[in-house]
Amino acid sequence: MKFSKILITAATIFSATNVFADGVEWSGFGSLYYSQAMDNQFLLGQHTNNKPDYTTHSLVGFNVGSRISDNMSFSSQLVMAGAGAQSTNFNLFAQFAYLTYNPVQSVSLKIGRQLWPMLISSEYQRVHFLLPQSEIPQTVYGLMPFVAFDGVSANKTLDTGIGSLTLGAYAGAHKLNRVAPAGLAFDFPSILGARVTLDGSGWRLHATANQFKSKMTISYLTSLPSTMYSSVNTATSTIYSFGYRYDKNNIVSWGEMFTLKSKDNSLVPMASGYSQQAYKYFERSYGGYVLVGYRFGKFLPTATVAQGTAKLGFPTDPTTNQKYDGKVTSYILCNSYQMNDQATFKVEFQRSTVPSVGGGFFDVAQSTTSTKKYGDMVKAGIDFIF
Repeated sequence: MKFSKILITAATIFSATNVFADGVEWSGFGSLYYSQAMDNQFLLGQHTNNKPDYTTHSLVGFNVGSRISDNMSFSSQLVMAGAGAQSTNFNLFAQFAYLTYNPVQSVSLKIGRQLWPMLISSEYQRVHFLLPQSEIPQTVYGLMPFVAFDGVSANKTLDTGIGSLTLGAYAGAHKLNRVAPAGLAFDFPSILGARVTLDGSGWRLHATANQFKSKMTISYLTSLPSTMYSSVNTATSTIYSFGYRYDKNNIVSWGEMFTLKSKDNSLVPMASGYSQQAYKYFERSYGGYVLVGYRFGKFLPTATVAQGTAKLGFPTDPTTNQKYDGKVTSYILCNSYQMNDQATFKVEFQRSTVPSVGGGFFDVAQSTTSTKKYGDMVKAGIDFIF
């Protein structure tokens, strides 16, 4: 009922705006998915159990924009998602909302909430219809610290002999990628970044360099044998990314990677049971994936290998002083069928592995007696635009 009320209210507002405001344009998108983890001892895709799930990967959204003048426009994306977003349970939130000013044809200035352009696929994060698989691999995407920022950006486009080159810079305050876990509170006060994109016929190359400051307040951390003392950790992090996309002659291939390293400005005091000294909270994380596929008419079968690692700077075992190294490798097989120009049906199988029991960030339900190092998930649904 709550979802229906929000959807009706949003549609009414957008329809009224379209009628009474000159130059307003809007479009919609959505995903309806069934998914299921296959084993309660190794849950994937934010599942809490291995029962059928119809809401976690489902969403609906609207792109709303308006031409204010010849050189100024407004763009926004409003989303209602089941989970894995800035607001869950289908509560409405703004994925982005910004003003664009074009002083000259090849230069754009933006102010407002904007997508963090670390991955090529970031711009399709919610519009799954435009992705060859159901979503950006969570093995990689789940490690990204945020998805958008509130601030300013500038872009300059140049014509080259091999493609269109875009140079950009941005600054602002981050917006969390998803709802923070219990016991943790995050604050990202600042980000500075630069991007380079080269677009050709059927291909794109993309790279970014970023530095951001973060503040994390820990009230408790249930993943440790003993509760951590309440503490505040601040850090300065650098993150680099590179990606490519190729879609030509029926061949489809996407590849992206990033690496993040943090320098803590303050340290985390540990709870009883651990050696009483201060440890850095962050150490490093990295992730990447490669997707390959081939179009057979309206069918697009793809295969993806994705890997992500999040290594903490303090030991999570008071006896061995072993550090948590959340390395996960995922293998994804997907077959997409283009039903028409507005809808695509996708069916997907995913297997994720960890190097040792308790060593991955997906095995949330692992018991100490379990020796299983992999888990499976199936997913099927429709991505659509309107």
